[in-house]
Amino acid sequence: MRVLVRPSSDLNALRGVTDRVEICPGDLKAADSLDAGVKGIETVFHLGAATREGWQQAEQASVLGTGCLLKKARNHGVQRFVYVSSMAVYDYGRMPPGAVVDENAPLEFHPHLRNTYARSKCEAEAFARSYLHASNMAVTIVRPGAVYGPGGPAHIPPTIRMIGGKVALAIGGGQRQVPLLYVEDLIDALLQVASAPIAAGKIYNVVSDTPVSEADYVSAYSEARGRQILVIPLPRWPFFLLAHIFDFLQRITRQNQQSDVFRSLRRITTPVVFSAAAIQKELGWRVSTGVGDAIQTTLEKRNAAA
Repeated sequence: MRVLVRPSSDLNALRGVTDRVEICPGDLKAADSLDAGVKGIETVFHLGAATREGWQQAEQASVLGTGCLLKKARNHGVQRFVYVSSMAVYDYGRMPPGAVVDENAPLEFHPHLRNTYARSKCEAEAFARSYLHASNMAVTIVRPGAVYGPGGPAHIPPTIRMIGGKVALAIGGGQRQVPLLYVEDLIDALLQVASAPIAAGKIYNVVSDTPVSEADYVSAYSEARGRQILVIPLPRWPFFLLAHIFDFLQRITRQNQQSDVFRSLRRITTPVVFSAAAIQKELGWRVSTGVGDAIQTTLEKRNAAA
């Protein structure tokens, strides 16, 4: 197993497996460094992405870097390429309430209006889709939900606003489903995808099939930390009204002609149903870790590491 890491990366997370993996210095922004990463490799799992940089850096690493890595992998005879995309590529703002988000759901129509991460994932996935039917390299795209687990973020939904750690304001009521995915379940899915011939040329959503609402997730996370929290549901319409007014003022004053706060708010509050039926039916993949157990394990390992 070979791991491509930036020369400036913190390798502490790999210190326990350095005897089993080959560390290969490289950077998605440096095309020449990618050859060493893919040469002689049978399967590539591409999870790299810029998450904190501005758009120029994200475009170089996440978007153009993905295109370059795909090309290098094919040129070096890689047989399987698994690109880890994101459910951020979907256009939830165009979906009606209750819509099922499967692999055929509408993709983001205006990625340039999204945040840097979502935009980079939309454009990087477009590169990967152009290779789905390549004759000499089997490509699969995986769209995971909100991946959580040891070492990762808590993924508090953007509609939840915490006040003093004891009160949570839930814009939209807090009943929207959170597309959760425990990291170990994601790993299982990636391994199944890479070993299944039927997965070549396919796109799969990977998300828990147990619906968990925003309010329930925040409550479970707080309880696992030994805290009780009061979730106060708030209707959407006052925020929609304020968003409309804000967008209008931004445009008529020419401060931001593309202001679209209303659409952003609609996207994160529209209740939808996330589906992983395709990977479940075709590959038999299933979530094996319950939300409560996953949160507890996450916090225990985080405390042990501290």
